[in-house]
Amino acid sequence: MTSKRVKTLDVATKNYAEAELFMHAHPMFAPLANHAWFRRSSDHYNLCPEDGWAVVTRNGSIHVHPKRRAEVEEWVYVLAHCLLHLGFGHFQDKENHVLWNIACDVYNSKFLYDMKLGKRPQSLGFRVEMSVTSEQRMYEQFLEHGVPEELKYHGTAGEKMPDMIFHSDDRHHFREVDWQGCFAKGLSMAVTKAVSVAAGYDISLLGSEKQLTAAQKARSWFIDHYPLLGALASGFTIIEDAAICYRLDISIAAIDILEKEIYLNPSAGLSEEECKFVIAHELLHAGLRHHERCQGRDHHLWNVACDYVINHWLVEMRIGDFPVVGILLDDTMKGLSAESIYDRIVTDIRTYRKLTTLRGVGGADMLDKGKAGFWDPREGTGIDDFCRNALQQGLIYHQESGRGLIPAGLVEEIKALGQPAIKWDIELAKWFDHYFSPLEKVRTYARGSRRQSSTPDIV
Repeated sequence: MTSKRVKTLDVATKNYAEAELFMHAHPMFAPLANHAWFRRSSDHYNLCPEDGWAVVTRNGSIHVHPKRRAEVEEWVYVLAHCLLHLGFGHFQDKENHVLWNIACDVYNSKFLYDMKLGKRPQSLGFRVEMSVTSEQRMYEQFLEHGVPEELKYHGTAGEKMPDMIFHSDDRHHFREVDWQGCFAKGLSMAVTKAVSVAAGYDISLLGSEKQLTAAQKARSWFIDHYPLLGALASGFTIIEDAAICYRLDISIAAIDILEKEIYLNPSAGLSEEECKFVIAHELLHAGLRHHERCQGRDHHLWNVACDYVINHWLVEMRIGDFPVVGILLDDTMKGLSAESIYDRIVTDIRTYRKLTTLRGVGGADMLDKGKAGFWDPREGTGIDDFCRNALQQGLIYHQESGRGLIPAGLVEEIKALGQPAIKWDIELAKWFDHYFSPLEKVRTYARGSRRQSSTPDIV
């Protein structure tokens, strides 16, 4: 997910950045935009042709022309056009890819025209006067009768160039994303919002409906069926507000340990099983005191190291399904502690700073709003003590009830929470006593004085 802070100098870049932010905030396109990868670089990896606007690959990478000047509304139209190729499932193997691409372009153009979203650039054709029933029906007509001249330039890649790239040398690995499922969630969000506004309800109250969301169901599952994290889950509040996540640059999820809040972006389109994985991920951050154990290390790199450890445990424990975006897994780091992984990745800071966490590209899903571990007099116990006690009690209940196996590394870390390290000043005093004899005389009552034998009746 691209950063929400628009820091630009030229008008062209500023207009494009505003359009991209608009797509991330739009209820219909937000689930697609949060899983897509927008690229506007001027290097040779950009697949957009010189006379084009943008192209999209089947793995969700949208390559945008780096130097084209356009209005914000025009960029909104172009980006929405590319996202619709993913949402409508247009990446299908057809006999004639060119004609299929044209049919999909016309269908997208008609959809955006009826939706009245953005402003279509003049080079992308005119309004479709004909009835557009489906892409397949139009594709069959093109195969039989050919393509009318006025319908050839509805794509965003320029003249005689398809804007859907089926086979590309994209540097990003192929991601299995349910693009149609994401678009379906976006449509549901858009319809719910529109109906609520039309009925006179406050949009901010949409999350207070009686019907539980996938995240709320996942949280209830931990409380009712998973003792290890049940106590922790009961102490944290799930916040599902797209506007708040938008302001905090949260692509999928993040946790505020101080406030006992877990943020889940509803625009991410997570299923209930994916929410289980994400919530367990954030709860383990809190329970294992990762915010306290940072101890002067780089906050983002420490977050990445902890993510590698947690994700391997959750996959081994088979808790939910991990999302295809924001999950860090590396078999070479399996079995290592977070401290060991940090010492390894800190040697290549440039690479690991670009990794995508649950918060987004280059972001840390442990929100750092100040000094952690403060004591709240209203609660009678500190946040750190609460998380530690909840996880220790959860381990006892989990093992007693036989709810499933837990990785040995996780058990060791939880048990270590109950045996905190000896403070440095005590260790230093022991070291001095061992290597330097004390100057004062040591007196003891272990044996009586020799003069005591003369007065045995005196105690």
